[in-house]
Amino acid sequence: MANDNMKVKTIKKETLSEKIIIEIKNLIDSGQITPGSRLPSEREFAAMLGVSRPSLREALKALSILGIIINKQGEGNFLSENNDPWPIEPLSLFFSFKKGALIDIIEARKGLEMHAVALASERRTIEDVSNIKAILKNMRGSLNDYKAFLHHDMDFHLSIGMATKNEIIIDLMEKIQKISFNTRDTLWKTADHIEINIHSDLAKHEKLLEFIVASDAQNASKCIAQHLDELLERLKRGVTRGED
Repeated sequence: MANDNMKVKTIKKETLSEKIIIEIKNLIDSGQITPGSRLPSEREFAAMLGVSRPSLREALKALSILGIIINKQGEGNFLSENNDPWPIEPLSLFFSFKKGALIDIIEARKGLEMHAVALASERRTIEDVSNIKAILKNMRGSLNDYKAFLHHDMDFHLSIGMATKNEIIIDLMEKIQKISFNTRDTLWKTADHIEINIHSDLAKHEKLLEFIVASDAQNASKCIAQHLDELLERLKRGVTRGED
């Protein structure tokens, strides 16, 4: 349960939601919020921080996407029991509170993953290929369930990261994929012809694996670049409709 004597700094109403995240981080770092503990209710916490509930909700949403805060239906918000370090800045604040930031995420993914697939093409093992093929099979089996498809899609990209054998790339891909997952979820809720896009995305992933298996780093990089460029264009169309 939350500590009634928790020492919280009041945040001025005109500050951004990032300030709320920073204060929550301070509470975690000081041990006032411990792994697995329940946070005060939304109403109580907002009053303690001196901010509006919508602003607090946006901050908690960002922390939830990053896996720092866990929302349990009917029970409230809890600090994750995972002892991983706080995400590298600015990724901890990167999931923004408007769709425009989602475009930045895809652009960041493009450069990282173009290099990752090239390294994976050179360094992948038989076990890596077997693992990626198994994930592709799961993707094919979830074409009628886009939520499940997105989870398998994330696993696909993370498995390519593992095949690079580069711990920094693996760590960065894990962090950005957590944020990107929400990007795709938001996009698919606003895009038209979702099923067509799913089949197109699957075909791109299958082609990418072919290049990786063939150790064709150049075409693997081109393939992932094209895939993310198309995803970016679909996202931009969603943003221009002004849907939040």
